Amino acid sequence: MTILKYSLFTLALAALALLSAGTLGAQPEIAPQEESGSGNPEIHDQLTLQEIMTIMKAQKYEVELFADKEVVAWIIADEVCLVSTDKPNSLNFYTYVSGGKFTLEDANKWNRDYKYSKTYLDDENDVALELDLNLAGGVAEERIISFLKTCEISYRQFLKVAK
Repeated sequence: MTILKYSLFTLALAALALLSAGTLGAQPEIAPQEESGSGNPEIHDQLTLQEIMTIMKAQKYEVELFADKEVVAWIIADEVCLVSTDKPNSLNFYTYVSGGKFTLEDANKWNRDYKYSKTYLDDENDVALELDLNLAGGVAEERIISFLKTCEISYRQFLKVAK
């Protein structure tokens, strides 16, 4: 107990000495930040179809806008996949495969093994694949590009097991 009191007393004296010298509580000097690249990244908490098209075209993806359907058609491996913003603050990837031998057990295995996508058998017994990116709170464009790459990789893997 005496050692603890002595330690606290010593700390209090040291803090008092620093305060009187003007160094404790003083704001540290912050060096100005040098601008690197294009500055602050643009943050998106919502995306329009046109913004999606612009980002995807910049990445050299083969895309076409279907404004009446409110989707962007994305061609991957000669198949059509859909990208939309049908939910607020969300970017959605969707596709399906018909006529494969994919079973409900296969869908369950996929969902266990691939955590950032989901697959299921739809009402027509087609195998659907979906990925979603939550934009709430804002994400940088680099994250959107990363999401699109994940969609492409997931879809190519999905084709191997769904057909």
